Amino acid sequence: MSLLYLLPPFLAETALLVIYYIEPKHTLFAMLVFYLFVILYFRRLLDFRLLKKSLADVRGFWVPVGAATGGLVLAYGAKLLLSRLLDGIASEGVTAIWTENDVRGMLLYTLVCILLAPVAQELYFRGAMIRLCAKERNFMIFDAVCGMLLCAVLQVHSPLGILEVCLIQLPLVVAYIRTRNIYVPMTVNFIWCLWQNLEYVLYSLARISYS
Repeated sequence: MSLLYLLPPFLAETALLVIYYIEPKHTLFAMLVFYLFVILYFRRLLDFRLLKKSLADVRGFWVPVGAATGGLVLAYGAKLLLSRLLDGIASEGVTAIWTENDVRGMLLYTLVCILLAPVAQELYFRGAMIRLCAKERNFMIFDAVCGMLLCAVLQVHSPLGILEVCLIQLPLVVAYIRTRNIYVPMTVNFIWCLWQNLEYVLYSLARISYS
């Protein structure tokens, strides 16, 4: 993948980060626009015939998904351990996402952070960034690191946070390189986003409905 081809999404991500620092209340809407742009820009990486075939393939798809999910849980445990060891020394600097205190706001949050995020992130930071062809295989590790860093700065803004997010992404990178199937890390990322956000969404909707 040429650097020139990756320039538009890189500039779009830069614009998103600028909006976060200047107008943090508009971060969620800016993320919506960014993720939709990324999905449309890299839409050629989406092969729905491959998706249909993958969903029916236990050994070639669901086993790697399960293994990568287990690896992600272990990576998350290592992340928690690292946070405790460095507690009081460094901050994770997690990017705060403002949401409107109503049903519409929570539905937008669900769309962006649970449904669109896994698709856009894997298309951009894995599918587009990592070169798998034999002639460019020497760049694979460099590509993977760059993809992890770009994904990390989208979610956190401190050295410790970036390190932790990169650690969590390792199973996704390995899953994509081993299977060469973008839907494997995409599915794992969806499971992760669902696990991280579903409780917050359900609690918020319940609180709104009874308020």
